[in-house]
Formats: sequence, structure tokens, C-alpha cells
Amino acid sequence: MTAGIPAAYRYRRNPLRRSPQTLDKGRRLYGEHCLACHGPFGLGDGEMVADLDVRPPSLLYLQAGGVTADDYAYWAIAEGGAPLGTPMPAFKDVLDDAAIWSLITYLKAGLPEY
Repeated sequence: MTAGIPAAYRYRRNPLRRSPQTLDKGRRLYGEHCLACHGPFGLGDGEMVADLDVRPPSLLYLQAGGVTADDYAYWAIAEGGAPLGTPMPAFKDVLDDAAIWSLITYLKAGLPEY
């Protein structure tokens, strides 16, 4: 899955442990930056979808037992959809490393308690 991921992102691993604090931070970040497009369950059915030319993908693949590699998830969030031709904004200048990893932890946990 690292094929196509720029060298700057390749082989990155999440340094954060899954903890209540990390999940809480991830939940808050998801609500602020992802919910409007990806929806409450990560299905790509948020309230902003009607205004988009390309529907956001389902995030269920992130929830399927760690199927998606950390480096791919980090790259997708940091760089946004431009490399893949989607309108998702890049978050590398909005969120720091800890915030992106918290968000990934929350996504991989299955968006608990949202």
C-alpha cells in the first residue's frame, strides 16, 4: 500500500496509543474538520455532500481492523484530495502531527461515541 505515497510520508507509523484522551481529541477534530463531508459514521454522507462534485469516500476501510496503513492515512489527511482528484482540503497546515495522529486513531477505532 506504500506504492504511490510520496517518500516524505512513506513508512510513517502512528506514535499515539489508543487512549480515552487520544480518542476524545480525535472525536473533536473529526467533528470540526470531517463530519460535514464524511458524515457521523464516516460513510461520505455529510450535510455538505450536496455541494460537492465528488462524493467523499466511505471511511469504513479505516475501521476494518487496521486495513489501511498509517502512512497512507496520514498522507491522505495531510495532503487532502488533490493527489487523488477530490476536493478534500489539505490539513498539513491546519493540524499538527499529534492532531493528525489523534484523528487517525479515532478513525481506526471506528468513530466511537459520535
